[in-house]
Amino acid sequence: MSNEEKKQEAQAAAPPAPGITEEAYSELGAIVGAEYITRDPVICQAYNGRGYGREAFWYQGVTQKPYCVVMPKNTQEVSRIVKLCYRYDIPYTSGSTYQAAAASAMFRTDFVMIDLQRMDKIVIDEKNMYAILEPSIIYAQLLAELYKRDMYFQVPGGGGQPSVVSNQMFQGQGVLCYRISPWPERRMNGAEWVTPEGEVVQCGIFMDNQEHAFWGQAPGPDLLGIFKGNTAWWGTLGILTKISTKVYPFQPEPLVPDGVQREAALNLPPRVRYQNYTLPNEDALKNAMREIGREQIAGAMNRVPAFWRTIGRSHSRQDFWDLWLKVTPEEVANTHILRVLFIGYTSLKQLEYEMKVAEDIVVKKYGGVARRTKQTDDGTFLYSIVTGMWKPTGFYASEMVGMGGYRATWQINADEIEVTKNYIKGGVFFDQYGEHPWYAPFNLARVIYSEHMAHVDCEKIDPANPRFDMNSVGGLLTFLESEVPKLLVKYGWANLFGNGHINSKLLLGPTMHNYHIWTQKIKSEFDPKDVCRKGLADHMDMIIAGAPMIITEDFKATAKQVAESGWKDAELADVGL
Repeated sequence: MSNEEKKQEAQAAAPPAPGITEEAYSELGAIVGAEYITRDPVICQAYNGRGYGREAFWYQGVTQKPYCVVMPKNTQEVSRIVKLCYRYDIPYTSGSTYQAAAASAMFRTDFVMIDLQRMDKIVIDEKNMYAILEPSIIYAQLLAELYKRDMYFQVPGGGGQPSVVSNQMFQGQGVLCYRISPWPERRMNGAEWVTPEGEVVQCGIFMDNQEHAFWGQAPGPDLLGIFKGNTAWWGTLGILTKISTKVYPFQPEPLVPDGVQREAALNLPPRVRYQNYTLPNEDALKNAMREIGREQIAGAMNRVPAFWRTIGRSHSRQDFWDLWLKVTPEEVANTHILRVLFIGYTSLKQLEYEMKVAEDIVVKKYGGVARRTKQTDDGTFLYSIVTGMWKPTGFYASEMVGMGGYRATWQINADEIEVTKNYIKGGVFFDQYGEHPWYAPFNLARVIYSEHMAHVDCEKIDPANPRFDMNSVGGLLTFLESEVPKLLVKYGWANLFGNGHINSKLLLGPTMHNYHIWTQKIKSEFDPKDVCRKGLADHMDMIIAGAPMIITEDFKATAKQVAESGWKDAELADVGL
């Protein structure tokens, strides 16, 4: 039997899943064509738990392979597919670049996966400085085109490979948001939305033939607010098939690529320059960062953790550990590095002037020392180093990530360091030697973005591995579902993962103006049958229901006090509000 015959036999043998009849499957095929639909179990398995978070969700059986995969070419086909699913009560989900496991089906196998990779159009309007993008366009493609036109855009920490549409709807931040608004909804000036019932809604510039292409809002309510919130709806409120987003002026000299794979980098032109500074202590670094923001100079800046430098110098996991084990806790405690990116947007003189101002602040006022700095980039414009985050243990999660005011961010970071120590002693996390979470100022230092990264031994959370350790799984879940949320509700800090994807919305909602009730009301209004990504927003609550011991009494007490009294009235130590 040939491979093609085996494939056809496997497809024919696939039993109909609950809610997916042969009639419905045939109608899906009629929409996209036989070439762009499959229920081959091998191909479907490739859509299970892909991307960021796969170790936490796929390994533990949360994500599942879909029943079938369809690949529409345009908005009309997406609309027809969604209407068919709604008519037959078939759960569906969608994805394009699959850089996060959230694109997978959760706890179910009767899903239709709508793969948007064929939707790959990009249009750039240089005069009005905006770009129209379909879902499969990734940041690397967008930026390659923008650099040709002396323009640029932010790049997320996830690198150049995520879908721009998906990332803008979920998060959409990167260190370049120092000058570019960190809130994607303020950058977007149009969107095309297929509602959970399959209707096509256009807003912003798509409403009136782009007659006001330089801005997206018009007088009155803006529909963008329905489907784009802090971290959107994780795809549970329909599908975006097109967005328009602002792009920004850059400098005209090219960023020249050099090297391949992990050695890939960009050689910087004279009007783009990095400068690393070593500060005497953490307070000096924080104050210098804020003053640079007040002077409205520089193009980006961030704090550099010590173990990032070790990752950057190593070429393998063994190489990392050979280097890291030579580092001492004292060395980490005394390492305070501020990395500043200068861009001469208007001229080389502008860059030189801003570097002198920064020197006055960092060196003369706060006692910093300018370090010798290599003039290449692999972590802002290109992000070839992003996969290095998995290098220490094979597992990486920014379990607390978001933006807030300076005071709340500094305090939550300090508490996070202390809480993590107990889990390091218990063997759950890789020991970063008390390293401070990394942070970067956005919006000209008006807000501060921060991430605390947890590294668990990947082999210990893989049930198929002989080194599997249930204590590591339990420790990770307790940390994510109790320790982190306790700090979030204590300080009122906006965690981008706190809306049901990594944290329970039922537990956090009462501490945050009962947002979970409002989101459920909106979801019920637009998707009364609950077929769009059914269960995705509930999967953490299902995990907690099966393992209630991961919710500590300490967290329950803190959440109860904040829910009843509010942040300002709650008698919580060190709240600082």
